[in-house]
Amino acid sequence: RLKIYEAFRPNEATRFLYDTTAAQLDWAALVYSDEDAEGQPLAGNEDPRVLDPVTGWEVDLADGLLLDPETEEKISREDLAQRQAEELPPSEDGLTPGEVVPEAPEDILDPSQPFFTLPEEGEGSLASETPPEPQPDAQPEPQPEPQTEPAPQPEPEPQTETPPETQPDPQEETQEADPEGEEAPDYETYFQIMTNNGRFSLGSFLAKVTSAHNRGIALDLTLEETGGGELEMQSAIHDLSWYSAAYLNNDNAKRLETYMTGSGMRGLSSEWWHFQDDETREAIGLTSYLFKGVDLKGWTRDGRGWRYRNEDGSVLRDTVFTVDGKRYTADRDGYVPDVP
Repeated sequence: RLKIYEAFRPNEATRFLYDTTAAQLDWAALVYSDEDAEGQPLAGNEDPRVLDPVTGWEVDLADGLLLDPETEEKISREDLAQRQAEELPPSEDGLTPGEVVPEAPEDILDPSQPFFTLPEEGEGSLASETPPEPQPDAQPEPQPEPQTEPAPQPEPEPQTETPPETQPDPQEETQEADPEGEEAPDYETYFQIMTNNGRFSLGSFLAKVTSAHNRGIALDLTLEETGGGELEMQSAIHDLSWYSAAYLNNDNAKRLETYMTGSGMRGLSSEWWHFQDDETREAIGLTSYLFKGVDLKGWTRDGRGWRYRNEDGSVLRDTVFTVDGKRYTADRDGYVPDVP
């Protein structure tokens, strides 16, 4: 059966996700250590310890949680940041230490601008387009051998033809060495892992401006057994990296694709879980999106009949109004008797 993770998403969330992720692309990814917590070399038969580069704490790869070296309890990065923030006094501006209030986009601040945008290429390209051919070095590689210092990553091989969606955005090219001779970092960054060293861009996985989710015509979903338990795909759902690309689909992901495309929906070449109703979008000329949430404006019905709501959720009462070129009369309770 289908298991839906996400359908409608406010545009406010889309922009926050893109900006937040873009700001962290040059962070160090997980690093490996041949030493134990006391700094002593591990035995030859022991696997290297996986560490978080920011805190230096060990990471449980099964669930991604950090292991507190003092209490040996597991904790998420978000909970750790919250705990550390609560231990610090409030700042003069009243914000929790480390808290940042994102600035609203200029087109939202400007009331003269329309509350919509024209469609843009969002989360990757459509699956109907030709996906990138898997390169010999573009297949999932095994875990690297234990190293005290991560080996430098090879430069991606040039390609004669590169799909448009695989071009990195200018603002994402933060990992290149400084032209004055500054050396590149000696660790793998999230950018390298997510994009396969630049063969994909952040825009292949996250919409920069508007996504199909903001228009209510997209689903993120997977398959599960009726008794529970999701079918194994080539990556976890919402794994925003090239490991999720459709050309790497395993049999279960191909089965999901068959079900969804058979119903008329289309997928993305960069996300095995995403499908959208482009036919409906084109048929009704859908270009608007919702910034904060679902719009309450429109007809609503209860046990007594039909009423018409404003954008703020209030009901039109004791008035005459026009909708789609037709005039209606609402009584003092807001009910309209002549709704077809």
